[in-house]
Amino acid sequence: MPTWRRRTLSLGVILLLFGCVAAPPLSPKTATEIASQNKQSVVEVRTTMHWDNHQTTQSRGSGFFVDVQGHVATTAHVVKADSEIIIEPLTNKEIRIVNYAYQVAFPDRSLVYKATLVGYDGHTDTALLRVPNIPSHEYQPAVIGNAAKLREGDRVFAVGYPFSLPYTITGGIVSGLHRSLGINTIENFFLTDAAINRGNSGGPLINDRGEVVGMNTTKSVGVGIDNIGFAISIELLDLNLLKRG
Repeated sequence: MPTWRRRTLSLGVILLLFGCVAAPPLSPKTATEIASQNKQSVVEVRTTMHWDNHQTTQSRGSGFFVDVQGHVATTAHVVKADSEIIIEPLTNKEIRIVNYAYQVAFPDRSLVYKATLVGYDGHTDTALLRVPNIPSHEYQPAVIGNAAKLREGDRVFAVGYPFSLPYTITGGIVSGLHRSLGINTIENFFLTDAAINRGNSGGPLINDRGEVVGMNTTKSVGVGIDNIGFAISIELLDLNLLKRG
Protein backbone atom coordinates (compact mmCIF):
# COMPACT_ATOMS: atom_id res chain seq x y z
CA MET A 1 0.00 0.00 0.00
CA PRO A 2 1.49 3.43 -0.92
CA THR A 3 2.57 5.69 1.94
CA TRP A 4 -0.07 8.38 1.26
CA ARG A 5 -2.87 5.83 1.41
CA ARG A 6 -1.66 4.53 4.75
CA ARG A 7 -1.60 8.07 6.13
CA THR A 8 -5.12 8.76 4.87
CA LEU A 9 -6.38 5.57 6.49
CA SER A 10 -4.65 6.41 9.75
CA LEU A 11 -6.16 9.90 9.78
CA GLY A 12 -9.62 8.45 9.16
CA VAL A 13 -9.20 6.02 12.06
CA ILE A 14 -8.05 8.87 14.33
CA LEU A 15 -11.05 11.02 13.39
CA LEU A 16 -13.41 8.11 14.01
CA LEU A 17 -11.84 7.30 17.38
CA PHE A 18 -12.09 10.89 18.59
CA GLY A 19 -15.65 11.37 17.37
CA CYS A 20 -14.85 13.97 14.75
CA VAL A 21 -16.79 12.21 12.01
CA ALA A 22 -20.48 13.10 12.39
CA ALA A 23 -22.98 10.29 11.94
CA PRO A 24 -25.30 10.83 8.97
CA PRO A 25 -28.78 12.02 10.00
CA LEU A 26 -31.58 9.49 10.00
CA SER A 27 -33.68 9.55 6.85
CA PRO A 28 -37.36 10.48 7.09
CA LYS A 29 -39.67 7.48 7.48
CA THR A 30 -43.17 6.84 6.26
CA ALA A 31 -46.07 6.51 8.70
CA THR A 32 -46.17 2.80 7.87
CA GLU A 33 -42.50 2.40 8.82
CA ILE A 34 -42.95 4.30 12.08
CA ALA A 35 -46.02 2.24 13.00
CA SER A 36 -44.12 -0.99 12.37
CA GLN A 37 -40.96 0.18 14.15
CA ASN A 38 -42.75 0.93 17.42
CA LYS A 39 -45.11 -2.03 17.79
CA GLN A 40 -42.80 -3.67 20.32
CA SER A 41 -42.04 -0.37 22.04
CA VAL A 42 -45.43 1.20 22.81
CA VAL A 43 -47.72 -0.49 25.33
CA GLU A 44 -51.04 0.11 27.02
CA VAL A 45 -50.61 0.97 30.71
CA ARG A 46 -53.37 -0.34 33.00
CA THR A 47 -53.63 1.12 36.49
CA THR A 48 -55.88 -0.57 39.07
CA MET A 49 -56.70 1.35 42.25
CA HIS A 50 -57.77 -0.55 45.37
CA TRP A 51 -59.88 1.47 47.81
CA ASP A 52 -60.38 0.94 51.53
CA ASN A 53 -64.06 0.10 50.94
CA HIS A 54 -62.89 -3.00 49.02
CA GLN A 55 -63.82 -1.57 45.64
CA THR A 56 -61.47 -1.28 42.66
CA THR A 57 -61.33 1.19 39.78
CA GLN A 58 -59.16 1.14 36.69
CA SER A 59 -57.71 3.72 34.34
CA ARG A 60 -55.78 3.17 31.11
CA GLY A 61 -53.14 5.10 29.26
CA SER A 62 -50.08 4.46 27.15
CA GLY A 63 -46.33 4.18 27.63
CA PHE A 64 -43.14 3.15 25.88
CA PHE A 65 -40.01 1.17 26.71
CA VAL A 66 -36.92 3.32 27.17
CA ASP A 67 -34.14 0.80 27.86
CA VAL A 68 -33.19 -2.87 27.89
CA GLN A 69 -33.91 -3.14 31.64
CA GLY A 70 -37.65 -3.13 30.97
CA HIS A 71 -38.39 0.44 32.06
CA VAL A 72 -41.52 2.04 30.62
CA ALA A 73 -42.01 5.81 30.53
CA THR A 74 -45.48 7.30 30.86
CA THR A 75 -47.18 10.31 32.42
CA ALA A 76 -47.69 10.60 36.18
CA HIS A 77 -51.44 11.10 35.84
CA VAL A 78 -51.69 7.66 34.20
CA VAL A 79 -50.20 5.88 37.22
CA LYS A 80 -51.44 8.06 40.09
CA ALA A 81 -54.98 9.27 40.80
CA ASP A 82 -55.71 12.99 40.81
CA SER A 83 -57.07 12.54 44.32
CA GLU A 84 -56.41 9.53 46.57
CA ILE A 85 -59.16 10.58 48.98
CA ILE A 86 -62.71 11.12 47.72
CA ILE A 87 -66.26 11.23 49.05
CA GLU A 88 -68.28 8.20 47.99
CA PRO A 89 -71.52 9.51 46.46
CA LEU A 90 -73.84 6.76 47.82
CA THR A 91 -72.68 6.82 51.43
CA ASN A 92 -71.24 10.35 51.61
CA LYS A 93 -68.25 8.80 53.41
CA GLU A 94 -64.58 9.45 52.80
CA ILE A 95 -62.72 6.62 51.06
CA ARG A 96 -59.03 6.26 50.26
CA ILE A 97 -56.80 4.40 47.84
CA VAL A 98 -54.79 1.81 49.74
CA ASN A 99 -52.63 0.53 46.88
CA TYR A 100 -52.10 0.42 43.15
CA ALA A 101 -51.43 -2.42 40.71
CA TYR A 102 -50.02 -2.01 37.21
CA GLN A 103 -49.97 -3.98 33.97
CA VAL A 104 -48.67 -3.32 30.47
CA ALA A 105 -50.29 -4.85 27.39
CA PHE A 106 -48.93 -5.22 23.87
CA PRO A 107 -50.85 -4.51 20.63
CA ASP A 108 -52.47 -7.93 20.21
CA ARG A 109 -53.59 -7.87 23.90
CA SER A 110 -52.47 -11.48 24.37
CA LEU A 111 -49.23 -10.34 26.00
CA VAL A 112 -49.90 -8.73 29.38
CA TYR A 113 -47.24 -8.29 32.06
CA LYS A 114 -47.30 -7.02 35.63
CA ALA A 115 -45.34 -3.84 36.24
CA THR A 116 -44.09 -1.92 39.27
CA LEU A 117 -43.90 1.82 39.79
CA VAL A 118 -40.27 2.95 40.00
CA GLY A 119 -40.89 6.66 40.44
CA TYR A 120 -42.94 9.63 39.36
CA ASP A 121 -42.52 13.40 39.22
CA GLY A 122 -45.70 15.38 39.70
CA HIS A 123 -43.90 18.62 38.80
CA THR A 124 -43.36 17.48 35.20
CA ASP A 125 -46.15 14.85 35.00
CA THR A 126 -43.67 12.07 34.16
CA ALA A 127 -43.40 8.55 35.57
CA LEU A 128 -41.42 5.35 35.17
CA LEU A 129 -42.61 1.75 35.48
CA ARG A 130 -40.57 -1.43 35.28
CA VAL A 131 -41.66 -4.77 33.84
CA PRO A 132 -39.40 -7.19 35.76
CA ASN A 133 -40.11 -10.55 34.13
CA ILE A 134 -40.45 -9.73 30.45
CA PRO A 135 -38.26 -11.71 27.99
CA SER A 136 -35.90 -9.45 26.05
CA HIS A 137 -37.26 -10.62 22.69
CA GLU A 138 -40.77 -9.41 23.54
CA TYR A 139 -39.99 -5.69 23.51
CA GLN A 140 -37.75 -3.09 21.94
CA PRO A 141 -36.74 0.25 23.49
CA ALA A 142 -37.98 3.27 21.58
CA VAL A 143 -35.43 5.57 19.98
CA ILE A 144 -35.17 8.81 21.97
CA GLY A 145 -34.66 11.94 19.88
CA ASN A 146 -33.59 15.53 20.43
CA ALA A 147 -36.67 17.65 21.07
CA ALA A 148 -34.63 20.85 20.80
CA LYS A 149 -34.38 20.28 17.05
CA LEU A 150 -38.15 20.34 16.50
CA ARG A 151 -39.53 23.16 14.38
CA GLU A 152 -43.05 24.34 13.62
CA GLY A 153 -44.33 22.38 10.66
CA ASP A 154 -42.30 19.21 11.34
CA ARG A 155 -44.24 15.99 10.84
CA VAL A 156 -45.04 14.06 14.02
CA PHE A 157 -47.01 10.95 14.96
CA ALA A 158 -48.94 10.20 18.16
CA VAL A 159 -48.84 6.51 19.07
CA GLY A 160 -50.86 4.85 21.80
CA TYR A 161 -54.12 3.24 22.89
CA PRO A 162 -56.92 5.85 22.75
CA PHE A 163 -60.21 4.81 24.34
CA SER A 164 -58.63 1.37 25.02
CA LEU A 165 -58.52 0.69 21.29
CA PRO A 166 -55.67 -1.48 20.03
CA TYR A 167 -52.36 0.06 18.97
CA THR A 168 -53.16 3.28 17.08
CA ILE A 169 -51.09 5.87 15.21
CA THR A 170 -52.24 9.32 14.10
CA GLY A 171 -50.26 11.94 12.21
CA GLY A 172 -49.95 15.69 12.00
CA ILE A 173 -47.44 18.48 12.40
CA VAL A 174 -45.87 20.46 15.21
CA SER A 175 -48.20 23.44 15.46
CA GLY A 176 -46.37 25.27 18.24
CA LEU A 177 -43.37 25.05 20.57
CA HIS A 178 -42.69 25.81 24.24
CA ARG A 179 -46.31 26.22 25.27
CA SER A 180 -47.52 26.50 28.87
CA LEU A 181 -50.90 25.31 30.17
CA GLY A 182 -50.59 26.03 33.88
CA ILE A 183 -51.31 22.43 34.87
CA ASN A 184 -47.78 21.38 35.95
CA THR A 185 -45.11 23.13 37.98
CA ILE A 186 -42.54 22.66 35.19
CA GLU A 187 -43.90 22.84 31.64
CA ASN A 188 -42.64 22.63 28.08
CA PHE A 189 -45.43 21.48 25.77
CA PHE A 190 -45.53 20.95 22.04
CA LEU A 191 -48.77 21.80 20.31
CA THR A 192 -49.81 19.35 17.58
CA ASP A 193 -52.79 18.65 15.35
CA ALA A 194 -52.12 14.89 15.49
CA ALA A 195 -55.19 13.33 17.12
CA ILE A 196 -54.68 12.87 20.88
CA ASN A 197 -57.53 11.37 22.89
CA ARG A 198 -58.23 9.78 26.27
CA GLY A 199 -55.89 6.82 26.57
CA ASN A 200 -53.12 8.43 24.50
CA SER A 201 -51.64 9.96 27.66
CA GLY A 202 -48.11 8.70 28.26
CA GLY A 203 -47.65 7.47 24.71
CA PRO A 204 -44.88 8.84 22.51
CA LEU A 205 -44.97 11.71 20.07
CA ILE A 206 -42.58 10.59 17.34
CA ASN A 207 -40.84 12.65 14.66
CA ASP A 208 -40.53 11.58 11.03
CA ARG A 209 -37.17 9.90 11.75
CA GLY A 210 -38.80 7.51 14.19
CA GLU A 211 -37.48 9.23 17.32
CA VAL A 212 -39.51 10.01 20.45
CA VAL A 213 -39.57 13.77 21.00
CA GLY A 214 -42.49 14.05 23.42
CA MET A 215 -45.11 12.33 25.56
CA ASN A 216 -48.75 12.86 24.67
CA THR A 217 -50.66 14.29 27.58
CA THR A 218 -53.87 16.24 26.88
CA LYS A 219 -55.96 18.17 24.37
CA SER A 220 -58.21 21.21 24.31
CA VAL A 221 -61.90 20.39 24.22
CA GLY A 222 -64.99 22.47 23.68
CA VAL A 223 -67.40 23.71 21.05
CA GLY A 224 -65.49 24.89 17.99
CA ILE A 225 -62.14 23.49 19.18
CA ASP A 226 -60.43 21.01 16.88
CA ASN A 227 -56.99 19.46 16.54
CA ILE A 228 -55.28 21.09 19.53
CA GLY A 229 -53.28 18.42 21.31
CA PHE A 230 -50.34 18.75 23.67
CA ALA A 231 -47.24 16.65 24.31
CA ILE A 232 -44.62 17.05 27.04
CA SER A 233 -41.14 17.61 25.65
CA ILE A 234 -39.02 14.49 26.06
CA GLU A 235 -36.38 16.80 27.56
CA LEU A 236 -38.44 16.81 30.78
CA LEU A 237 -38.21 13.02 31.13
CA ASP A 238 -35.40 12.66 33.69
CA LEU A 239 -34.79 8.91 33.88
CA ASN A 240 -32.07 9.21 36.53
CA LEU A 241 -34.41 11.18 38.80
CA LEU A 242 -37.31 8.76 38.27
CA LYS A 243 -35.12 5.71 38.91
CA ARG A 244 -34.30 7.14 42.35
CA GLY A 245 -38.03 7.04 43.12
